[in-house]
Amino acid sequence: MNAGERRPRILFATIAAGGGHVAVARAMAEAIECHYPGRFELRVSDYMKEVGVKKVADLDRLHKDIWRFMLRYPILARTSQRERPSPSSGASCGASHAPRQMT
Repeated sequence: MNAGERRPRILFATIAAGGGHVAVARAMAEAIECHYPGRFELRVSDYMKEVGVKKVADLDRLHKDIWRFMLRYPILARTSQRERPSPSSGASCGASHAPRQMT
């Protein structure tokens, strides 16, 4: 990439609901930076904060009401989300984590 070229931008728009969404977005941004250092402009955004809760109050309330309902019935929460292994903290960019080459 030449000095005058802009890096492609990647935006991770998320909603801070318990921290899990933001943590995953940050991990994805870190993985991209790890595998492609300096190639992309990466930004993790809390959509509700940036837009302003007043503008999206109904959407925010609906989101939280649905989540509270699902927490009362844990089977709904579990079946609506796939079980994923948590990434080990501090994992380095090793060959085992390298992206596959497309042929």
